[in-house]
Amino acid sequence: MGVLMPAAPNWMLKRMSKNNPVRNANQSDSSLFNKLGEHCARFAEALEKQRSVGLDEESWFRWVALLANAGFQDEALEFSRASSKHDERSEQRIHQMRATGEDANSGPTRCTTFGCDAKQIQQCCGAIRKNVNGEIINSPASFVSNRSVKRFTQLSAKIMEKVNLLPERYVVQENNLSLFYVDKSGNRDDIPLANFFAWINKNTKKDDGAESQRFYEIEGVILSSGKKLPPILVAASEFENMKWLALWGPEPNILPGPKVRDTVRHAIQSTAKGATEERIFAHLGWVKLDEGWKYLHAGGAVGASNVKVELDPRLKNYVLPELSGDKTEAMKASLKLLDIAPKRTTLALWGLVFLSPLCEWLRQVHLEPKFLIWLHGYTGSRKTTLSKLYLSHFGNLLEHPPASFKDTINSMEKRTFATKDSLLLIDDYHPTGSPKEAKAMEQLAQQLLRAYGDRIGRGRMRQDTTLRQDFPPRGMAIITAEDVLDGGSSVARLFPVQLGPTDVDLGKLTEAQHQTQKLSQAMVGYLEWLGQAMAEGNDRRLTEIFSEKRNEASRLAVHGRLMEAAAWLYLGLFFGLEYAVSVKAIEPEGKEELLSEAWEMFLGTASEQGQQVAEVKATTRFVNIVAELLANRTIYTMSVKTSVHGEVPKNGTHVGWHDSNHFYFLPDVLYNAVSRFLTQQGTHFPVTSLTLWKQLAEEEISVTETCKENGKERKHNLRKKVIEGNRSRKLWVKAEFLRGSDESEARIRKRPEPKPQVFELDLDPENGGSTP
Repeated sequence: MGVLMPAAPNWMLKRMSKNNPVRNANQSDSSLFNKLGEHCARFAEALEKQRSVGLDEESWFRWVALLANAGFQDEALEFSRASSKHDERSEQRIHQMRATGEDANSGPTRCTTFGCDAKQIQQCCGAIRKNVNGEIINSPASFVSNRSVKRFTQLSAKIMEKVNLLPERYVVQENNLSLFYVDKSGNRDDIPLANFFAWINKNTKKDDGAESQRFYEIEGVILSSGKKLPPILVAASEFENMKWLALWGPEPNILPGPKVRDTVRHAIQSTAKGATEERIFAHLGWVKLDEGWKYLHAGGAVGASNVKVELDPRLKNYVLPELSGDKTEAMKASLKLLDIAPKRTTLALWGLVFLSPLCEWLRQVHLEPKFLIWLHGYTGSRKTTLSKLYLSHFGNLLEHPPASFKDTINSMEKRTFATKDSLLLIDDYHPTGSPKEAKAMEQLAQQLLRAYGDRIGRGRMRQDTTLRQDFPPRGMAIITAEDVLDGGSSVARLFPVQLGPTDVDLGKLTEAQHQTQKLSQAMVGYLEWLGQAMAEGNDRRLTEIFSEKRNEASRLAVHGRLMEAAAWLYLGLFFGLEYAVSVKAIEPEGKEELLSEAWEMFLGTASEQGQQVAEVKATTRFVNIVAELLANRTIYTMSVKTSVHGEVPKNGTHVGWHDSNHFYFLPDVLYNAVSRFLTQQGTHFPVTSLTLWKQLAEEEISVTETCKENGKERKHNLRKKVIEGNRSRKLWVKAEFLRGSDESEARIRKRPEPKPQVFELDLDPENGGSTP
């Protein structure tokens, strides 16, 4: 009868089985061997062969060394014992590996040692790892390392292309972007940096015609899940701070540590060598490309491919067709617009359309147009509809106007800058019952007039006191309005076009609205023709036509800006009609008739506008207001002879004295009275008192005084006068201007006749270009 022995504890069995040559190899099959075989087909094949017929010595050594050097000496013994070829020598060699760490300094046996190529390694491991010598160092040991085993997410071929752009110091493994690291003993111990991998897809240069900005399109992937991180656009100036990572949400994570963030940034930036170079234009109009002058629109460039343009959403419809179509029929459709309304309106608008693409060429010869068209008329006169029809030469713009007086000045300024060599419609300057709204609208109108009239943008400063880019207008504009502006200098910067309530032929308007595609085609043909002329560089004809017409207009007694505006409109009309003749859309005789008719109308409009400018001069307004206030006794003067004072108004303001020849005003009191009057009307006086006294003296409305002071003669615009025993400087105004004589009224309203003169164009940019 045998003795019943208690079962040995597991720890004892494990200790006893370590050197037991009959240990069941299947014990490991369920753990490490299964795990390794699951990830490495080569090992599964080798294990099966070892169990059946046994491996050759070289293959046996590679697999045993792999397990032993990875820290699994017991498993190395089990693998060897699985074959009948295992003997005492095999046992000794494995024990020697345990004792001496044979081949430890060389690191784990590599996949390439077992005959795997890069494609197979990528399929098994998910990523190729290389050392500083460019050798593939992936090893099956990574699947059974002492760290917790993680299945590497399979990455697409596209992502692997980006991974392979990384320098040798970076690796993508175990679901991390890591820094390749080998310790002093030669053992590799990579340093994890981030749980994602990102790369630069595109290196984009965005050009608005004045300055360039660079952007990077960055894409990425979360390595543990393979979740794609969508493309984002990052300004180059913001790339280094890595704050843009927040655009992908909280998942992309950089591990803590000194300089880790900067190291991740370096890894991402190192993929830029595989990025696509891209140039994006952020404006319309002419640009010099390798192929020559090309005209940009929202869909690309006329006559050039692979040109990308990104604009303000309000300008997205400035898209021109790829082809000009039947050029003759297209230009005939454009010329039909001249018959929709009276010629005084349509010729100016048509001339402006074809002047707009000339801006770049004129800018080069220092003759850039400096005005805009003010199209005004009653509500319902079809101002906006007609303007949008003419605007359709530049794209599908029959819908919403690209700009209006509801926009802010900042957005408006950017739009006037972006519509280079094109036409911008600014819609709906209208009367309003709200004083605040009316004032804001007038301020915007004044700013637009000065911007287009002087071709300047508002200067602005950054927080570090450096100047920001300003945005001057670079094209032409139409403003539609129900009202006209006040103020002499501003009014001189616009060319007025009036539209009556019944001026538009609605039938012809509707017919033209169905032909807008032809209008765009006409513009494409004109731009192709104009681009060739610009390439030839024959600027003299351009300057000669402008000089000739400006000299003709100079004989009019009008503001210099208005005669130049007439000459510019004529120039646009001339080039548009010349192109029409070249495609046989109009006969040369018809061209000459239209040019002659248009020039007479342009001169007439300039002359009428010149009268309005004269009427709103500061001196004219001042004298007229003072005369009215004296007439209704809001202000009053007393006779210098005390015996004939007369009745004093109860609510009037005493502003001075008078005699038969002059009024002697208290200057500050009078100026304040006029200012109060204008304030009640919601406006203000355009010049200061000192400037006003000077202008009154220059126009000989007031009397000056010259005296010696410190041995030098000095002219005073205010003259001393003793009244009621008080001697002080007063404003001496000649009585004839305030008592309404026909002769003085004519003098005050009439602009002095300029002497006939011939302008010669000064094309030296140092002298200001077109200054005569």
